[in-house]
Amino acid sequence: MLSEESNGGKILEVLKNYCRKNVYSHYTVQQIELSGYAAIRGLLEHFGILLSCSEERFTAALNDTSRKDANGKAIIIENKLLSLFPPKHIKVYKHAIKELKDNQTNNSDEYQFIEWNLRAHLITDFISGMTDDFAMQTFQNLSGIKTQL
Repeated sequence: MLSEESNGGKILEVLKNYCRKNVYSHYTVQQIELSGYAAIRGLLEHFGILLSCSEERFTAALNDTSRKDANGKAIIIENKLLSLFPPKHIKVYKHAIKELKDNQTNNSDEYQFIEWNLRAHLITDFISGMTDDFAMQTFQNLSGIKTQL
């Protein structure tokens, strides 16, 4: 680590300031950064459907055991969204749910809270592991902006 008082430290500080002023604030960099924020926000909104549905509906979609939920409503979107997740992410979620059920107390509110958080973790793990290009492509596909055949 360079000391701020050394010649190298002073040069590094000049370079950092130059980059902050002339590179990171450049219009093209700002446009790319704003597009990235829009993509992440959009992905979270699209996958938010998986958080707003009941555990029963989510589990049916995850296991592809039923085309309808307990209320007779078709399960379509959830299945399609979950098909985008890598198998390793689904495996981790299922393992965590099994452990939760094995160690479950009789507190259903606590169970529901933890289960919902595991779904949120599943989604954030998936999105955070995406490359910039894959995130943008997935966002565009889910938004109907661009489709890939």
